[in-house]
Amino acid sequence: MIRPSSIDPDKTFIGKSGLMRRVNKFRVCGVDGSGPIGDVFYTPIDRSGKEGKEKSCYSGDFARWAVSEVNAQEPLKPGDQVVMHTCYEARKEKYKDKVWTVKSEPWDLCGSEVINLEGYSGGFATEYLKRVEA
Repeated sequence: MIRPSSIDPDKTFIGKSGLMRRVNKFRVCGVDGSGPIGDVFYTPIDRSGKEGKEKSCYSGDFARWAVSEVNAQEPLKPGDQVVMHTCYEARKEKYKDKVWTVKSEPWDLCGSEVINLEGYSGGFATEYLKRVEA
């Protein structure tokens, strides 16, 4: 849960791949305005500074994304080798310990930072990928 005192409108958070989210406004739970933050409305900004359309997400998801930069790794880029961790797919025998090659730059998809992996269909959240040495 995020308290209103820990987030300000117009503050920009930077994710581990360099993608940014600028807070536009947030909704506080409770009739007197003293409760926790419910939803965060933000503008995604890519590494070149291009702004996307305003999006919203639950404050817990936003907090998890913003806090992920504490253990940031260098941004993933095409050609990097990664393994999946701490997600459903990482536990499947088919994908367990499999080394994947990144084939795209990261982008924002419904509030999650994702990339494409060679041999995997669809975007995959970068928070569940860890770079490995080739």
